[in-house]
Amino acid sequence: MSDSSIIISAFADEDRRLRSLVESLSPDQQIATCEDGLCVRALLCHVSAWDQAVIKFFVEKVEGNITSHTPHSFTELEEQTKHREAELLNKSFSEIYAQYIETTSKMQNFILTNWDELSEEDHNYFTIPLQHRRHHRHKLEKVLNISEEMENAITA
Repeated sequence: MSDSSIIISAFADEDRRLRSLVESLSPDQQIATCEDGLCVRALLCHVSAWDQAVIKFFVEKVEGNITSHTPHSFTELEEQTKHREAELLNKSFSEIYAQYIETTSKMQNFILTNWDELSEEDHNYFTIPLQHRRHHRHKLEKVLNISEEMENAITA
């Protein structure tokens, strides 16, 4: 994956789908709980915190402060994000949603401006946060009983 536009386009599409879904929810649905225990607020906090950890790792790597090839294990990444998630959960839904949008923008901007400085292995790593977002969006659709046809209508 040598062209950053591919991954940026994929992030933009996934972001569009999740944002369309979130923006279509009633206040009651915004607090609906997914099978993994995350409500929409918590899901947005989780995705934002996780992506912030990924961005932080790669910023430090580009700056030469980290020499490992990829972020730590997913377990370690999850541990790093718990504190940030807890901070975000104390905010209003609109603040959480704004943080999600800002983090998404930072991820896309980081990829756009730093892609050429990253290795092919690093390039491939960016599919993981993309799959992570998609995984949680699908869980949200499941708990809200949104079929693929309905999701396509929402995001059209």
